[in-house]
Amino acid sequence: MNNFFDVNSIFYRTLYKVYQIVVLNVLFILASIPLVTIGATTTALYVVSFKIHSGTLEGGLPRAFFRAFKANFRKATLIWAGVMTVLALILFAWPLLAAAIHAFAPLFYVFILIVTVLMLSLTYIFPLLARFENSIKQTIKNAYIMSLANIAYSIIALVINFVVMVVVPIYLSQLLFLWIFTAFAFAAFANSFILNHVFQKYIEKEEKEEKK
Repeated sequence: MNNFFDVNSIFYRTLYKVYQIVVLNVLFILASIPLVTIGATTTALYVVSFKIHSGTLEGGLPRAFFRAFKANFRKATLIWAGVMTVLALILFAWPLLAAAIHAFAPLFYVFILIVTVLMLSLTYIFPLLARFENSIKQTIKNAYIMSLANIAYSIIALVINFVVMVVVPIYLSQLLFLWIFTAFAFAAFANSFILNHVFQKYIEKEEKEEKK
């Protein structure tokens, strides 16, 4: 029984991870209330998720979150503004797009392809910002390249986001209370395993090139 509650036991570590996910999720929601801060809060969410995953989180979770929020605010907010602009343009042009698709059906598949590529790239943008120091332009470029070069991992990450953000609240409403307190942080934490594996390949490749 003593081993059951030992700090090194699987039970304790699992319980502590759940606690971290709940705290991280609450911080994300509260800091995202202004809406304009969602880019920065998403980046901070991934910064902390990567640290939890690697076991390098130090100085307390709230402190790490707001430090990352402050450090990435400018870049993340500009990227978020760009994402919202693209979304607004799509919504604004939708009547024209719908009419064009109705007139020429194959355009529907082109539209779906473009939206899919955008969604896959978006899955990488803020995690890349959280993991690497790059310009906004380079971050977006890397997100596009990595998402397509690692399509299997990208699809898995996208499916995780879709299931957590759409399927659970709509089709599993009995889990709504749990969803409110864990959804965003759980999705980021789950994706951190996948994306960290992708990023590690590029880090190792860069290290090998530097040694040459």
